[in-house]
Amino acid sequence: NVCVVRRPSSLSKLQELVMDIKGEGGAAHAFGVDARIEEDVVKMVAEIERDIGDIEVCVFNIGANVHFSVLETSVRVYSKVWQMA
Repeated sequence: NVCVVRRPSSLSKLQELVMDIKGEGGAAHAFGVDARIEEDVVKMVAEIERDIGDIEVCVFNIGANVHFSVLETSVRVYSKVWQMA
């Protein structure tokens, strides 16, 4: 299973990706979430783990040139970096 996430305005692009993955025999799910809103991210993670399964790998790829672990950053810094992308 793969879960792909982008801003809600990009959900249609994610749906195309999900269809491609499913077309190749994979399992995929799209989520439109604004990662700057912590409570929305928390809800999404809970939904994924409840309905799909445990998250084993998470790739935080905002496209900005940052040199710190997402696990070691604050919500404030995460939000600022996300806004730069």
